[in-house]
Amino acid sequence: MTVLQGLACACMLLVVLARAPRVLSSPQQRSLWLATLASFVVTVLDMGNLGALLHGGPPSLHAADLAVFGFGLLSSIAATETVMSAVRAGRDRWGVRALVLLSVLTAVFLYAVSTAAVTCGAVCSRFSAPVVYWWLLAAPHLICNITCLVTCLRYRRQVGDAPLGMALLLLGAAAAYAAVFWPLAVLGVPSEARLPPVAHGALLAAALGMPLLTSAREAAAAARACWRIWPLWHDLAMACPRVTLGGPRRRLMDVVWPHGSWHLQLYRRVVEVRDAILVLHPYVSDSLRRAARAHAAAFAPSRRTAAEFAYIIKAARLAMLAQKTSDSTSPPDVRGGDTLAADITFLINVADIYSSTHLVGNPP
Repeated sequence: MTVLQGLACACMLLVVLARAPRVLSSPQQRSLWLATLASFVVTVLDMGNLGALLHGGPPSLHAADLAVFGFGLLSSIAATETVMSAVRAGRDRWGVRALVLLSVLTAVFLYAVSTAAVTCGAVCSRFSAPVVYWWLLAAPHLICNITCLVTCLRYRRQVGDAPLGMALLLLGAAAAYAAVFWPLAVLGVPSEARLPPVAHGALLAAALGMPLLTSAREAAAAARACWRIWPLWHDLAMACPRVTLGGPRRRLMDVVWPHGSWHLQLYRRVVEVRDAILVLHPYVSDSLRRAARAHAAAFAPSRRTAAEFAYIIKAARLAMLAQKTSDSTSPPDVRGGDTLAADITFLINVADIYSSTHLVGNPP
């Protein structure tokens, strides 16, 4: 076993263990998890002559070969089930199942009626059973992998979800790899001279790990948003401490050590900022709004709303600290995004401008 193969096996095992708690609620992820686990077993069995190491005899070698074929077939079937389920190809799934079942039953029947002694290497380096027996064992692999590859190539560009499209691409690459690996194994090519199965498992593990990468990217985006919105939130939390669930914290600690997940932390910050803006409303006068519009006129059209809002917040905060209430009857300013994501983007722009906004003279 090379260092690269060992690292790939370790990554496969880590992904399988990391995704195990989440796969129970998703049939697609469950079948892909099973495919990756089975491919990991194939990789381990193919790395060495386990039959010889454990029992030291040709019968055990043949049992190891059959185990490699069996777990490899399980991996291929589960990967194909994942792809078929993702693209909702119900009829094709039953056709593939029927062909696979027919091939397996035929191979088992031939093996049962064959009386020839079988002597094999790590993966069928020598055999005296009928050649058709070994090809029938490989036929389900070819059926599943070719079907999986064709389906991935057909539907990858049609899906609108980018992570799903990347997962289909990885599954298609794994299917193409396996479609080459199993004929070489059946032809008796030694493991040193053919493609290692670890690459197939690594591709499946990469597809299985796509949700982990997506979650990590989303968490990083939430942490970055918390970092950018912190100056605005901190000033409002100091002026209106009642709107926060906890006291103000240092910026680095607030991002590195959040109360809960980064998504929850960001959601709390948005709610607290919005609550503080409502608290500041009695201190917003009509003259302050006119001054904010004049201030925002110097900004690009796409940033004027955020610039006006930042000026109003900064001036109203100072007026609140000075206890200068307003007699304006205007309703509260609720500008922002229509969705949570849009509102987060809007408040980030407000926070960026807020930090660089300087009030000229005494705020109205």
